[in-house]
Amino acid sequence: MSSSSSSVSSSSSSSSSSTSTGGAAEGAILRYTAHDSGWVNGDNMVDGSLSTFGRPVGTGDITFVSDLTVTSGASAGTIDKVFFRVNGNYVNYNNQIDAQPYFDGAAGTQFTIFDNTDGDVQKWEGWFNITDDTNAPGSGSWTWADVQTLEIELDGDDNSGPFATPPRVYQIEVRVDILPPAASAEFYFDNYDSGDAWSFNPANISDGDEGTFGGANQFTGAKQNHRLTSSVLTSGTSGSGTINKVEVRVLGDQIQGTNTLYLVPYFSGTTSGAAYLIMDSGDTAKNKHWTEWVDITSDPSAPSWTWSEIENLDMYLTTYTDQGFGPGNNSADVYKVEMRVT
Repeated sequence: MSSSSSSVSSSSSSSSSSTSTGGAAEGAILRYTAHDSGWVNGDNMVDGSLSTFGRPVGTGDITFVSDLTVTSGASAGTIDKVFFRVNGNYVNYNNQIDAQPYFDGAAGTQFTIFDNTDGDVQKWEGWFNITDDTNAPGSGSWTWADVQTLEIELDGDDNSGPFATPPRVYQIEVRVDILPPAASAEFYFDNYDSGDAWSFNPANISDGDEGTFGGANQFTGAKQNHRLTSSVLTSGTSGSGTINKVEVRVLGDQIQGTNTLYLVPYFSGTTSGAAYLIMDSGDTAKNKHWTEWVDITSDPSAPSWTWSEIENLDMYLTTYTDQGFGPGNNSADVYKVEMRVT
């Protein structure tokens, strides 16, 4: 066999032949359409048929397959993982077939595809994960141009002799898994807990109207909470895409005085997150305005984000008020609370 790199057997490299994880989706299956002249009947390996085969003659016969074409899916999207597999059979005696990827001309690991541990049965062997193989572009760096330059060297030993059948290869495929598209959705909180609410027009905060506001009792001089309990989609798509960031902002005002306003996420409606200060006496925009987006993605109590976690997220508005002249004067009034998922 070829001595360009050490060989890894298909039976001992389960990590190499595993399928992708982490939410990736199958993006495309591709097959090879060209070969060099190293094997007998090499055209049969690239004709798209699983009924015809190419084969080596003698020991150490090498051939390259190249020129991929898409047979299912589409060559689009961000590449997560790259695999290959071989359809063939060992047949008998001490025959062997190895396959070695070449990344833009640079050799990767040599995988033993068929040897004397295999029976005389035509089958697919793989998938072999070559995403992070030697000389491969590596996770996060693959492009579709890299896929198109990927070649496979087949290295075959035919030790069957004149009265037996040599090993066979019928087809070689490449599979590319892609990452789901990033999430893109915006929501506003459209409901509240009437038993845990501010006293001045609390429904205005969750009615979707940016012209009406709610507030706390400004004469208590104490901490007061208002719990928002659900959200409704206003733009983008909910339930689709990878969640990378979750942010919240408030449309409100802090007029004057020493009022402060915090956002406190409640994950799954039960687990309190950190308190995020979004308005205080140092706020220079005293009139109604949107605050900056507050990133709660990596809050110490945040979950592994799923769309179910987005759906079950509650949000507390917590204000500490001075004694003033009622909502609209010394209050931190709130018109709307939005959430952005990307």
